[in-house]
Order: sequence, then C-alpha cells, then structure tokens
Amino acid sequence: MKIPVLIIGAGPTGLMMAAQLARFGVDFRIVERNAFPSEKTKAIAVQARTLEIYEQMNLIDEVLEGGLKFKTTHIIGNGVVKANIQIGDFGKDQSPYPFIQIFTQDKNERLLISYLEKFNKSVEWSKEYSDLKEVENGVEVKVKSSDGTIETIVADYVVACDGGKSPVRHSLKIPFKGDTYEQVFFVADTAVDWKYGYGDLFLCMGKNKFAAFFPMPGEKRFRVVSIIPEKFLGKAETTFDDIKKIITDELNIKAEFYDTSWFAEYRIHHRVVSTFSKGRIFLAGDAAHIHSPAGGQGMNTGLQDAYNLAWKLASVLKHNANKNLLDTYNEERLPNAIRLVNTTDRAFTFIINANPFLRANVIPVIAKFAIRIPFIKKFMFKGISQIGITYEKFSLARGTNSKIKAGQRLPYTELFLNKDDVNIYTLLKAPSFHILICQKEKVDDEKIKSLSSSLAKIIPDFIKVIVIDPLQTYPQECWGIRTNSIIIVRPDNYIGCIVNEINPIAIGFEKVKRWFEEKIL
Repeated sequence: MKIPVLIIGAGPTGLMMAAQLARFGVDFRIVERNAFPSEKTKAIAVQARTLEIYEQMNLIDEVLEGGLKFKTTHIIGNGVVKANIQIGDFGKDQSPYPFIQIFTQDKNERLLISYLEKFNKSVEWSKEYSDLKEVENGVEVKVKSSDGTIETIVADYVVACDGGKSPVRHSLKIPFKGDTYEQVFFVADTAVDWKYGYGDLFLCMGKNKFAAFFPMPGEKRFRVVSIIPEKFLGKAETTFDDIKKIITDELNIKAEFYDTSWFAEYRIHHRVVSTFSKGRIFLAGDAAHIHSPAGGQGMNTGLQDAYNLAWKLASVLKHNANKNLLDTYNEERLPNAIRLVNTTDRAFTFIINANPFLRANVIPVIAKFAIRIPFIKKFMFKGISQIGITYEKFSLARGTNSKIKAGQRLPYTELFLNKDDVNIYTLLKAPSFHILICQKEKVDDEKIKSLSSSLAKIIPDFIKVIVIDPLQTYPQECWGIRTNSIIIVRPDNYIGCIVNEINPIAIGFEKVKRWFEEKIL
C-alpha cells in the first residue's frame, strides 16, 4: 500500500515534520533506527521564531513552563566581570517571545512525540533505512527492522531527517561541502558552585581559553562548552574530572563542579548540501546543513525546514496544488542554510581565534555598549531569533507597501479584541492560508461577506478569511496599510501576496485569485 509521506529519522526535525503533517491531515509513517528517544539534552536553545510555531500548535505553555528564560549575558575576562548585557526582552515589539528559551532537545522530542499521540500517530522505532529508488509516481524505500526483516515501503514523497551522516543523502550522492574545525570541543551538563550567579549565560574568557556556561533547569546547573586541552587529545577515556581544573585555571575562575550528568567530546563541522531535494526526496535539518553552535541556530533551523516543507506537501497531496510548489522548498531554504553556515562560521572563528587580550578585555566593553543602540539591538534579535529570515526575492512573493514586503514573516502586532490584548498570531493558528482583509475605510458588510465567501472557495477547506476592522488602527499602521488592502498569509505565517487599493473590492478579489492560480494551483 502506498503512503503519502515517509519520514526517515525521528530527531527534532523529523518529529516536527510529522507533527506538521498531522496538523494538515496528511498521512505518513516515520521510522527511526534507534530503539527509543534520546535522553541526551544536546541542543538547548529555542528561539523566538520556533516559539511562535509552538504557539500556533498550542504547545507554547508546555515549552515556557518546562524550560528556562535567561535574561542576562555576563562576560567574564580573567575572572573579572567585564560586562552584564541585558537580553531578557531585547526583541520587545518584534515577537511575543522577545527572549531565548532554554528547552533542551530531548524535551522538544518528547513534546512532539506526545503531540503526535493526539492524532493517533507514533514513531516506528528500531527501523533503519536500507535503500531507496524512485519508481513511477513515488519512491520505493527498504527499511530494516532490528530483527533483520526488511520491509518495502512505497511513498509519494520521502523526507530524510536522518542527521549529519545522512545515509539517504549519501545514497543520492548529493554533495555536502564544507569543513571541520581543527579544535576538539567538549560539552558537560553539570552543577557549578561559584560566586558569579545562576540562571544566566556566562561567557568566560581567559588567556588561552574560553568557555560558555549556559543556564539549565535545576539548582546551580549549567551546560559548559569549551575546548579540550591539547594534552588530552587522542586519549580514549578522558572525563570531565580530568580537565575541569585545567579549564578553571586557564580561565582564572574559582568553580567547583559536581553531579555531572553528561560529558562528551566532539568536533564541529560546517557543511551544506548543494540542493535540498532530488526528485521526490527532500533533505531537512542536519541532513542538509550542519554548523557551529554559535547563536543556538541548529535545531531551530531544522524545525523550520520541516515547517516550510510540510504545508507545501499538504497543498500538493490534499488540495491539488501544482507540484512545482515543492520546488520552492529548495529555493527558500537553501540560501538560508548557506547564509547561516557562513555567518555562524565567521562568528565562531572570530571567538576562538581572537587575540586573547581583545577577547578578555576589549570585546566585552564593545558588546556592552553596542547592545544599547536600538538599531543594533533590533538587528541582533532578528538574526538570532530567526524572525528576520525572508523569502521576498523568491517566486511565491508578490507585492509590497510602505512597511512590509511579500516574502517576509507577517510582523508581530497586537490586536484589541473584546477589551483583551491578543497578538496577531493567535488568529493564525488554523492549518491553512489566511487572507486578511484590512479596512482603512469601512466597506459594506455584504460586500465583505460576499468577497470572503468567494475567496474561501478558491481552495476549499484550506483558506480562512479574517476581516481586520478599521478600528484596529495599530496593526494596520504596523503593516503600512494606507488604503483598503488584502494580505495573503501562507500557512507558515509568511506573507505570500499584498494587494493594495482594493477599490472597487472586486479588483482585490481578482488579484488574490490570480496569485493562487499562478503560485499555488
């Protein structure tokens, strides 16, 4: 029996893909070679854009309650606090979540597994990808179970979320260009007894070393990341106990470590594929791009790969969209991955290779004052939070006005409904396109009703029309609305099309219809 989608890999990216397909009512199977979910914390940061996705899925409360929001970054040079940089709300007015949330990878995975259960879907554990080939109108995949049996699965489409060593990518012979940093790093989840405080991010700079202390839930707990001392390179059984005194001595800090729950050595790579897709097979997450941990971008980027692809697969499989729509996944996500690998590489290289004196004394002072400049603060948040990712130069985008452009994420704004403040994203939770009819001047209710009905019929059960009342002046000013306008919002809350000056209103309807016919259907 043929299935619509087979997902290979049940890490965060694969699970988000499954969760999004479940939202859209697309059937799938998801297989994972491991026997159970990982218990390792691994990636720890969830950025604002990902939090907005969790809000759309009605999972935001679990993420906020189960994690930790840190408010300040402290930079310590040779044991002395050089700067205290307030970042708790440095994205204020740009997102309903203007901060970085510590919510570890294992928690993300468990949350998404639980979410799938609401749709009576689950991961098929202990099933490993073996081989694949494209057949007429589909992909034939061989999957090997732990008992050695091999099952052949035929799917309309395959999404490979099988990690940095992706067997699927290797089978497709897709280039994965990049390099590996020469340093060997370690990660330790541990409790720390020291004088500097808790619950925040501490960047410690020394003469020859640096270390990052990321706050973790639990009493006095941190994720410590630094470089393995050279004398321990190549040793088979290095432990955190072996190196912790060397690290503190070189950083000139006094700290006692205890109750270490996880310690691992690893090398950091920066690589990206030449294409995110080949035929009916798509790559997502680490299978398509791996990079340094600078800025906490990795897991978030994979989650958003899945978020971008899922609605396009749903459009094709459930709503008779043109299959060319699937080409926009590579068009939109590949340039973002290249940019991300390049920027994180530059940032990371600068940190590890900077002059020791500058790193410990000058950089903290520059950072302290730079973050106070509104433009820099806004620019930094857009980059780190990933709300600044834009598709405005690509084929699905059409239209602009004085403040926004098609291809951008619909800007965050508040609405005032029934005397309550709600952000615009609370109205955009349905797994569908949303068409915002923005009234600068009041339009006859019957005309609005007729227009809304006609728009909703363009793709039945996949378009929701929302009328923004002219009294809602703040969001319309935020969006640059000067005349009666229509904004088409994609299912991933990116703007697809902006239609200005809909007077008479029938002209606006025709322009909206034409966008769907040319871009989607």
